[in-house]
Amino acid sequence: MKPHLLHASSKGTTPNQRRILHVEFSDYPLPAGAQWAS
Repeated sequence: MKPHLLHASSKGTTPNQRRILHVEFSDYPLPAGAQWAS
């Protein structure tokens, strides 16, 4: 997996203060009966 990097912040002073948000996009169709929440 190689997600696109939109923004990178500097590392925090302690490891437990760093927050990571991972978002993936896809145009793959959902299975029958499933729909995206709005």
